[in-house]
Amino acid sequence: MRRLLLFIALFLLSLPGLAAAQEPFSVSDAWARPSMGAAQSGAVFLTVNGGSQEVTLAGAQTPVAERAELHTHQMDGAVMRMRQVESIDIPAGKQVFFAPGGYHIMLFGMKQTLEQGERFEVTLETGGGERVTFEAEVKSASYMGPQNGQGHMGNQDHMMDRDHMMDRDHMMQGGQQN
Repeated sequence: MRRLLLFIALFLLSLPGLAAAQEPFSVSDAWARPSMGAAQSGAVFLTVNGGSQEVTLAGAQTPVAERAELHTHQMDGAVMRMRQVESIDIPAGKQVFFAPGGYHIMLFGMKQTLEQGERFEVTLETGGGERVTFEAEVKSASYMGPQNGQGHMGNQDHMMDRDHMMDRDHMMQGGQQN
């Protein structure tokens, strides 16, 4: 009888691990900055941890915004600009960082302001239709991420806010390409 109870207990403890192993990828360190005034846009940063097979992220959604898009930064002459990307490949077993100056989830048509300390749900979808939902925490306005600001752009983080402002027309037009 003891062995049977021990077996059942071990089996039940293994269930969360089995469920996690079936996800195409996982998300950690998800965060956003607080809303600034009446801003109608925001951004979510995170780390995507690849699963056992490569997947392609194809979209995002959240209840706090009308629209969520996958974005990156690209040089346009001497100016860094945000641009929507159709997809982002997540290699098997690798991490892909969504950080200031690199990949991020851009939020448009905010349905609520984001206040420091709050959490909200975000869902990423793969090209195959698989979905992973996670929570993002709203950090302070000066927070640069768990890598201490050492995301895709290394020590160029001090340029990011200026670059975002230089491309504010992109944000004000709801992310539409000119």
